[in-house]
Amino acid sequence: MQEFPTPGEIVELGAEAIVQRWKKDVKRARQLVETARSSIGLTEGLPAAKIEIKTLLEQYDMFARQLEEILAEVERLLS
Repeated sequence: MQEFPTPGEIVELGAEAIVQRWKKDVKRARQLVETARSSIGLTEGLPAAKIEIKTLLEQYDMFARQLEEILAEVERLLS
């Protein structure tokens, strides 16, 4: 859609040109799936990735709490 976002561009290109462009995307999608299937990361790295995501989410929660505390203190000081 980025390459032909308007109806005028779609009509100008025609169905054949659009199909040819989509075929390139299908080839890339198939390559991505095949690469993912053979990726060691799918089996070996998953537990580590889950731990990292959990840690990052905990840090986010901590920063959000700190921000709330700072904003509450600012409001108190401005009152």
